[in-house]
Amino acid sequence: MSSREIAVLTGKQHFHVKRDIEKMLADLGEDPSKSGCTYLDGQNRQQTEYLLDREHTDCLLTGYSAAMRMAVIKRWRELEAQVAQPRELSRMELIQLAMAAEQEKLLITAERDQAVATKAEIGSRREATAMATASAAVRRANQLEAELGRNTRHATVTAVESALGIHLGKQGFRPLKKYCKDNGITPEKVPCPRYGKVVAWPAAAWDHVYSINLSVAFGGSA
Repeated sequence: MSSREIAVLTGKQHFHVKRDIEKMLADLGEDPSKSGCTYLDGQNRQQTEYLLDREHTDCLLTGYSAAMRMAVIKRWRELEAQVAQPRELSRMELIQLAMAAEQEKLLITAERDQAVATKAEIGSRREATAMATASAAVRRANQLEAELGRNTRHATVTAVESALGIHLGKQGFRPLKKYCKDNGITPEKVPCPRYGKVVAWPAAAWDHVYSINLSVAFGGSA
């Protein structure tokens, strides 16, 4: 019960009720600020009031007249009766509560679906990024293979010997060179760690001279 309501019930000035409460709490060794709170008066100014439980209200009333005590006691009984017998909700209030519960349910469902969709989208993006990265890596690897003369279009003697585990000898390139010269083909040159650049002979030359299929030799790399 607030000190303002006690003032109304007892007919005392609110200032006097607050003074009595402060004295009572001081005698009990309690901090008045723990029971105090603020409100706006009629002129929109901040004022202080005190909120007391039943025990502190009874203690305060011991210094008041019997008529004042009785007025407050009756008010306490009214408040307790309201708590003991809660008001039955109207049909409209029941509908509003049901609608609020349904809205909360829909909100939770929407948030869950959004979280699932976001997780799926992130997963798809990661997968697409990984696939793109892998594809780029494959293209780069193929490009390096081509630059080193190890693919289905052309290959160096060293690359073929390494891939097939054979040895064509120091003059193994000459039949390939003759084939290119006879057919007007200019073989490509590719980087070589040892010699700077070496000749990569075309697939047709390998097939014609040594019956070597570069697609088979290098696992179908392009």
